[in-house]
Amino acid sequence: QEVTVNLSGNAGWRMLAPPVIDMPISVVSGATTITGFDETREFKNFYTGYNGSTFTPPPDLTGELTNGRGFIIYPTELPVTFQTTGYEPIWDVSVSLHSDGLGLNLLGNPFASSFDVTKMAVSGGSLKSSVGQIWKPDTLSEGGGSFVLTTDPAVDGIIAPWQGFFIENDNATGITLPLPGKSSASRDVIQKTSSQPVRGLIALTFSGNDEKRGITTSDRAAIIYFHENATDDWDLWDASKFYPLSSPFAVLSFSGEREGETVHKAQESRPYHLTDPVEIPVNITVKNMNGEFTLSWERWINIPDEWNVYLIDTEQNNVLDMRNRERYSFMYNGDKSSKEGGPGIQSDLIMQSTSPARFKIVIDPDNLTSLYDNYTEIPLQFALYQNYPNPFNSGTKIRYDVADHTFLTIAVYDVLGRRVNEPVSGFHNPGTYEVYWDASALASGLYIYRMNVENAVFIKRMVLVQ
Repeated sequence: QEVTVNLSGNAGWRMLAPPVIDMPISVVSGATTITGFDETREFKNFYTGYNGSTFTPPPDLTGELTNGRGFIIYPTELPVTFQTTGYEPIWDVSVSLHSDGLGLNLLGNPFASSFDVTKMAVSGGSLKSSVGQIWKPDTLSEGGGSFVLTTDPAVDGIIAPWQGFFIENDNATGITLPLPGKSSASRDVIQKTSSQPVRGLIALTFSGNDEKRGITTSDRAAIIYFHENATDDWDLWDASKFYPLSSPFAVLSFSGEREGETVHKAQESRPYHLTDPVEIPVNITVKNMNGEFTLSWERWINIPDEWNVYLIDTEQNNVLDMRNRERYSFMYNGDKSSKEGGPGIQSDLIMQSTSPARFKIVIDPDNLTSLYDNYTEIPLQFALYQNYPNPFNSGTKIRYDVADHTFLTIAVYDVLGRRVNEPVSGFHNPGTYEVYWDASALASGLYIYRMNVENAVFIKRMVLVQ
């Protein structure tokens, strides 16, 4: 049969797989220019495997791609169409696995129709994680993208035809992608079985916006996954956090342990039935970009109503109820690296950062509010409060609430409408603020102070008595 895939959008890496048996590499090289396979070019834009420490290119461009394995390509031009004619497997597809280095194996959907990864079976050992990770290019910025977990509600375990994915191996020697894992022509989604034991999840997104450089990023590989088979240590439904394939980037990870060592996770596996509060450290890693960053958590599935879920910003000393809000924004300056980005690929994929976690997510089944006594609750809305003292002599304090990261001003006017001072002007992270206003050089009388923020204006009056 003839099978095609159309690649469009922004430039960037694509993670793909041959949908037929023995697909020639010429299907790829005939549609887009392959670079780096001669002595005059440094940048390779085509790889057919991962050996545990780096991506591996084919020895030349004359061979065939292996059914059941993936490849990655950075197309030189978009849009581009890959078209092949061949036989789709009509049997189970088995491929060998390696345990070298990080244990990462680049696999792929071997069929010309969708495939349910929860139907895969390993042999000769076990995996470190049964969660697949797919690279999705960014729709907003050139060269960017995000890994997406196969447990993500938008994926739901279903891998599209032509799609490659990573699996993290422990000591298994082989894996089988069985024919019954194919979806039928009459349905798009396969009925799930007990092999995917989800009871509930919270899926987070970490977005960044560097306005000066015109860079936007979005990391979707961050899920807290609740199920009956979770253990206190690492289990098959935990997943390591990967660095994006290229820089700049901004990613979120959960801190945990595996065999006594600190690891960064893309998926945090937790028991569904909680009796005690759970505290999950949350790291952010930002490279070669500065600006406004946003944590959001719109995707909740089967989270019990009695659970209280809080986000704590340990740097700002703030806490917010995640049920009452869907996002949290703040300013951040990322780390600089010698590599400023571009098409070159990140090879050392699993995060090894040891930086302390800035955030914590606390899941409290018993509403133990004493856990958060040392933190200030983030306001749900913007507010300007009456100054204190009022009336006042020479100076007074003005308190105001900031519900989201934004630019705001507070200006003071006399009764004739003339601006006499502007004690506040600048960007603010969420929180409650207080500013002291020195009016010792002004005459006694009535003054008006006004806060301008986003599309809202707040006004209060105060009286100066010298």
